[in-house]
Amino acid sequence: MKKLLLIFLFFPMIGFGQSIPDCDSSISININAQNSNEVVYSVFGVNLNMNSDFAWVYFDMLGNCIGGSTYFSPSDTINLGSNLPDSTEIWCMVTDSLGSCIVIDTLIFDSLSGWYMTSNPITQIYCSYLNVTDIDIDSLNMTIDIAIYDGYGVGSAYPHVAYSIDAVGDTIHYGYMWLFGSSLDTTWYLYPINSFPTYPLDIYYVYGMNQDTCILSYNISQPTYFPYDYSDDYKEILKITDLLGRETKQTNQPHFYIYDDGTVEKRIVIE
Repeated sequence: MKKLLLIFLFFPMIGFGQSIPDCDSSISININAQNSNEVVYSVFGVNLNMNSDFAWVYFDMLGNCIGGSTYFSPSDTINLGSNLPDSTEIWCMVTDSLGSCIVIDTLIFDSLSGWYMTSNPITQIYCSYLNVTDIDIDSLNMTIDIAIYDGYGVGSAYPHVAYSIDAVGDTIHYGYMWLFGSSLDTTWYLYPINSFPTYPLDIYYVYGMNQDTCILSYNISQPTYFPYDYSDDYKEILKITDLLGRETKQTNQPHFYIYDDGTVEKRIVIE
């Protein structure tokens, strides 16, 4: 389970091998009060009763544990004076005689409306700060260089592009872990490639101790190749057929790739 090790620290009653389900949609976390110094919030649900116990833990946008409480209370308080990030994921474990469940909501700051709760996962919010700004392909050395801008105020830990998949489903490279990414800046990720891609690309950006994943899309009309201009030789795939001329996307069998310049290539994609 995501962030399981950190949860053990705040929820010591969880034993190894146990799996705690999500609470049903009737249970949510709501803001009770807020001011310039703190936000007070509580868990609410029609099925909660006086026998229910609660424990809290919360994380910043990069998956780092930034606090929590092991006392049992239906409400908790975040102190805004401790450099609280603009988005904080709050976990509450609810326990009663029937068992335990976890409810997860995200606390977000907006300059106009102040702090509010959303059910959007923290990973989804962080992904919205990322943008692939450029891709360079070295056709001589068979490498791809991917530029990703991180618009969040704190650079992510252990970022890398785990792999990228092109328009025909080919995995064109695999990536390895970096130590830190740049915040409010662009980081280039350089990897060897297996083949020249067909755009658009789905780029699987992975970060944090929990290997959270953002799927970023990138498309251009002509790719950037260097050290020499390869764009004149670039060609688009019109269709992929099997040996009988039927269009197909199956793998592990011979295919014909038919291009817009009239050329045909025979390939086998192994998965």
